[in-house]
Amino acid sequence: MSELELKPFNLREFSSEVAEFFRPWTVTRAVTIRENFWGEPITINADHDKLHCVLINLVYNAIKFTPQGGQVQLDTRVRDDGFVQFCVSDTGPGIPPNELPRIFDAF
Repeated sequence: MSELELKPFNLREFSSEVAEFFRPWTVTRAVTIRENFWGEPITINADHDKLHCVLINLVYNAIKFTPQGGQVQLDTRVRDDGFVQFCVSDTGPGIPPNELPRIFDAF
């Protein structure tokens, strides 16, 4: 695993960047993507590329498994304890119960 490259960046711009990355694909798939940022804009010190990769994978899967006419939502907020919280939700069928124990397994 490579070292973290911590750099400051604007969290609101970052979450918008992730949502905008998928706009062309959501149009093709007839899925709506909504991005919400709760709170004031803030600069965080984190590994932009690694965090981007994680969110891209989560949003990609949400779009992939959401049927036409569905919606994917990316919510970003800074919690009261200072931690950043991302929440990706969708109107897809969800993960089958028998697959839940394996969601963090390497693939």
